[in-house]
Amino acid sequence: MSHAPQRLATIRDAVSGLAGADLADAGRALLGAMGYRSPKTLDAPAAPVQFLAAMGMDTARFETLSRWRAVHFLFQLTGDELPALSRGGDPATGGSFQRGAIDSFVILAIDLDDGNWSRRQLVTIVRALNRGFAMPAIVLFRHGDHATLTVIDRRSNRRDASRDVVGGRISLIKDIDLARPHRAHVEILADLSLAALARRKAPSDFRALYDLWLETLSAAELNKRFYEELADWFAWASTSAPLAFPKGQGNGEGAKEIALIRLLTRLMFVWFVKEKGLPRGPVRPSRAGEAVEGAARRDARRPRLLPRHPPEPVLRHPQHGDVRAALAAGRGRAIEGLPRPPRLSLRRPVRGT
Repeated sequence: MSHAPQRLATIRDAVSGLAGADLADAGRALLGAMGYRSPKTLDAPAAPVQFLAAMGMDTARFETLSRWRAVHFLFQLTGDELPALSRGGDPATGGSFQRGAIDSFVILAIDLDDGNWSRRQLVTIVRALNRGFAMPAIVLFRHGDHATLTVIDRRSNRRDASRDVVGGRISLIKDIDLARPHRAHVEILADLSLAALARRKAPSDFRALYDLWLETLSAAELNKRFYEELADWFAWASTSAPLAFPKGQGNGEGAKEIALIRLLTRLMFVWFVKEKGLPRGPVRPSRAGEAVEGAARRDARRPRLLPRHPPEPVLRHPQHGDVRAALAAGRGRAIEGLPRPPRLSLRRPVRGT
């Protein structure tokens, strides 16, 4: 889903704000940038042991508790706040925490130490916390220079309708760089914003909002949207894009498609090299300058087979955006623990066959 640059910039700035000292205010600011806020809160102590005691939770369930710095109860989001939030206003609901409101979110922020945190450790914390709440607990972690947002898929207990099963899937938007947020992370947070969900189907109650969140974070949905954007660009570029080849290049049947596939594979290779941080280690400026000068001298003596500036318009679909942006976003791999993406077919089926 495409987003206005201003919205992406607002969310990016809010993510960077998580690096500040006050995690509670920064967490509320991030959720506010996504369109979520509520007066329902709880004046609970931030000290981890005292917080768990106030919530009636057994500290023995939390193996990594000694590595927690603070826990903040940001707010509780219920369905009665959605109408005001959808209009861009502030909810005029009560300000007290409703412990028995199972159709709601509880949003927590936990400040962890600067060590390494695995997916298993974070998932264990989220499951243990959700056992202590009657409603889903959305947890925002800050660990070192990174943050992780977790969302649990809770389903109703078949024997007791007033309780949920907390053994469902947990999606992690993991290791968000607070200094330089990755485009994929910013895009996913923008996809979860209330305005973006309303463009698909305006949530009328908590259950609808929760289902939209789970659908947005679904691995199959993320992969499907990514490959749809890629296939839409390929179909447009091979039929309608202002694409022209220099002299000496093939212009026969299938030549345009082959050239586009080569362009796409090279873009993906460059994207892979960039994501992996290759080449590793510093490059000596003197050697780099000599290499560039030598390449320029050789380039001036040989006949030019490709234009000096590649045709940028072919990379930009008028409706679906820039194919480089889709690769850079990489939504299908930005969420921890997703399966391998399916094989991609760029050829569209011919109608009637």
